[in-house]
Amino acid sequence: MAATRREDGTEADALVTLADRPTGTVLRSFWMIMTHGNGRTHGYEIDRVERREGRTFIILTGDHGLKVEGETTQEVFRPQRQINGLNTFVIPMATAVSRP
Repeated sequence: MAATRREDGTEADALVTLADRPTGTVLRSFWMIMTHGNGRTHGYEIDRVERREGRTFIILTGDHGLKVEGETTQEVFRPQRQINGLNTFVIPMATAVSRP
């Protein structure tokens, strides 16, 4: 997993993965829950998803405040922790069932 930030000069605040996700705005307003290598979790609201050069860019509604390099994640904002280990994520989906 990687990350891009507008503050660092990229075009979007995004979390980048090789996992295939539906592109466009189908996931808009859903939350992506990231689990860091130390087990801590953070949630990020999704704006849209784009595929570029074989990678999936999950564009967020705001700055996630992370720098990800390999298996190291650095928090940009307080408390500015450095977290070692792989990041994983889920996008919980809600479903409704109606009975006849």
